[in-house]
Amino acid sequence: MSTSSTAEWLYTAGQAGATNDWHIEVFTDLSQIEDDWLQLSTQGHAGPFQTVGWVSAWYDAARRSGLAEPLIVAGSRQEGGRAEIILPLCRYKKRGMRIISAPDLGVSDFYAPVLSPNLRNHQAAIDSFFQQARRRLPAHDLIFISKLDEVEPALVRPRFLAKLPYSAWSMQLSTAAPGQAHSLIKPKMRRAVRQKIKQMAKTSARAVTFTTEVTPKDTLDTIWAMRQERFNALGRPDGLQDEAWRRLYENVCARRHDDLKSFSAVLTCDGEPISAQFGIRYKDHFVGTLLSFRMGRHERTSPGLQILLESITRLAEDGVTHFDLSGGDQPYKRHLGCTPRPLFELMVPASAKGTLVWLYWRAKNNLRAYPKLFGFLKKVHQRVMRRH
Repeated sequence: MSTSSTAEWLYTAGQAGATNDWHIEVFTDLSQIEDDWLQLSTQGHAGPFQTVGWVSAWYDAARRSGLAEPLIVAGSRQEGGRAEIILPLCRYKKRGMRIISAPDLGVSDFYAPVLSPNLRNHQAAIDSFFQQARRRLPAHDLIFISKLDEVEPALVRPRFLAKLPYSAWSMQLSTAAPGQAHSLIKPKMRRAVRQKIKQMAKTSARAVTFTTEVTPKDTLDTIWAMRQERFNALGRPDGLQDEAWRRLYENVCARRHDDLKSFSAVLTCDGEPISAQFGIRYKDHFVGTLLSFRMGRHERTSPGLQILLESITRLAEDGVTHFDLSGGDQPYKRHLGCTPRPLFELMVPASAKGTLVWLYWRAKNNLRAYPKLFGFLKKVHQRVMRRH
């Protein structure tokens, strides 16, 4: 495949003829477009991880740690008008590759463009923006957008798109009667958790503390300590222990922008924290990003599930209608009553080097159709990497 053949990188033939003209600008400093972005995310549509509150914190943490630089593409259909669509991106180098990607690097759970409410049902205009925007990007070898949410696969050329091997899981709290959000949890799970709560209360002074708007630093300290203890016990590294991502969460908790709020719940027994959840809230959408519990004598009472039940009930009372537990197919999400939705990733080569990486990526995703073979090759790869 020649690199020039990627000119129609995203679109099917039926979408390539869109005639909407856009005035497109590319920014490397969020402050230059902050007002437009806040207006779009407040009045229009954005994913929780594409709000100014999250992305500004992410850019600051990534830039300070030398991981990536901001790259923001904005478009308006009126010259000099306010932005109607914004694509938060970043750029970095890895193994000699110039990569443009979503502001993620493992810590942002979903990706979606920030859209004016006037664009929500105008797919042709959005597609036209994407075509024109790519020509304004700085030189790169590869575009890689992972965890795409609400993507329409029929509009994307199959060779550039892959379905991720895991789903996102969420619960629609708005379908429950007022004060009855707990009824959405599957009966067997609900009975089991309530039994655990009673069991804990018999031996300890049990209490749950919620914080909204701004989460205190000591709550993050508690969650980080619990995570480190558990990952150490499992013999696995915790990617969030990186200084950059601790800074990210501290920035989010400081709440410097009004389009994003934080929420945390801490369960204590006799004054000792034993489980905690942290998440972000954008309008009526909540995403739980951190969940952990302390190992030891209280593990048998399922403190992690207890804090989830408490959080669901409290968030529903606060007006949250969409409760999201992000990506990953852990069994407890299904048992709670959450439903899955697919996530996708997009890879587009723009050079010979990028094409080689894209070919490897495509082959790997094709192999996922053969789980046994894929699992075997994955184990071989891991053993080889350990030797080197």
